[in-house]
Amino acid sequence: MSIDPVSLALFGLNTASSIASAKAQQQTANRQASFAEQEAQRKRQLADINARRVATENRKARSRVLAGQTAAGADTGSGSALLVQQNLAAEDSLQQALTRLDGETAARSLEHQAQITRRNASELTSKAVFNAGTTLLEEFKGHYSFNVFS
Repeated sequence: MSIDPVSLALFGLNTASSIASAKAQQQTANRQASFAEQEAQRKRQLADINARRVATENRKARSRVLAGQTAAGADTGSGSALLVQQNLAAEDSLQQALTRLDGETAARSLEHQAQITRRNASELTSKAVFNAGTTLLEEFKGHYSFNVFS
């Protein structure tokens, strides 16, 4: 029993189309992943800019507090006045760290999503090739009676 050439040609076209479609989807997914990675980098840059802005605003606020303490005649180098300055500096550092952490968390989430997108796209292409091979074997099995496991 032989395989019909038309059936073989149609099978080949169908298989090639299926694999080409999967590869096109993989390319689209890779572009989406690249976009997500660029967005992650932008999130990090934005967090850094915001942290610097917070530092500048807090530095100005600390300067105003120091000026007020000095105008009131307080000894700014010791006691409560110094403690207030130290607390403000600690809060400033914490705000900067939290701002950067928020940006890093968002960036890592986007990068993780990009990895998942790429992996899923790669699996889709592999699945299309595997299905094509399986279909080919089933087609041959239908035309030739053989058993791989016997």
